[in-house]
Amino acid sequence: MEYIIEKANLKDKNKILKLYKSLIGQYGCTWDNEYPNSKIVEQDILREELFCLKDYKKIMAVATLTKEKEIEKRINHSLDPYLLTRVAVSKKYQGNGYSKILLYQIFEMAKKRKIDLIYLLVNKENKIAINLYKKFKFKFSENVKLYGIEWKLLEKRL
Repeated sequence: MEYIIEKANLKDKNKILKLYKSLIGQYGCTWDNEYPNSKIVEQDILREELFCLKDYKKIMAVATLTKEKEIEKRINHSLDPYLLTRVAVSKKYQGNGYSKILLYQIFEMAKKRKIDLIYLLVNKENKIAINLYKKFKFKFSENVKLYGIEWKLLEKRL
């Protein structure tokens, strides 16, 4: 299958939101009808932080690499950390390695931008996601309770 990886654009907004909503209720997913929402997707696109893996027609997977001051307050680093968030793979494409393809490209882009540290919050029950991030050498930092959810804070130095 041929695919491209690119920054999302405003024409992608509704498709991305539909992808997010399609995953609500799936094992390990902490999203609901309020989050993520249209405003968040639009902000991610306008800040050029949302990346898409596409098969030239359909969005297969997405992820956002951003700054998040509220969470960064909990991280004691001299480095300039970036948050990997809202990682989603369309149900049709799950289990085929597309998240790995997308994340690999995001990490390569981050290295070129001289980003030192990427961190993420993963639902402590989401074993599939935790195993994916371990393959990328993310290390456990601490357990964090935010938004009424218990998370594992994972970090990766680039």
